[in-house]
Amino acid sequence: MVTKQKIGKVQFYLGIILLIITIIGSIVLFKSMLSSYVDGVSSETTTWTDASKILGEGSPENEMIVGILLSDVITQGLIVRSFGYIFGASALILLIMSVMLILQGLANQSKR
Repeated sequence: MVTKQKIGKVQFYLGIILLIITIIGSIVLFKSMLSSYVDGVSSETTTWTDASKILGEGSPENEMIVGILLSDVITQGLIVRSFGYIFGASALILLIMSVMLILQGLANQSKR
């Protein structure tokens, strides 16, 4: 027969598992997002340097290419920032839910 204590144990352990998975997943996902952003910006600045060497400083073509590359870097930054807000809110909700599940499991374990 299923009692509240057994349900409480299951809730408690599921809450701990959800908490651990959320923390590890958040770290891995955030690290991979930042490293991909850094790789993208470094490739943009490499192209920027190559264009400046070929076309020469101050030429209209160089200024146009630099403007395009700068807008790409700004767009990448805005995407990373918006992803960070959305991801941070989702991770916070999951953390709160896992703590609530742990507390509910402890409450059910204490009932007879």
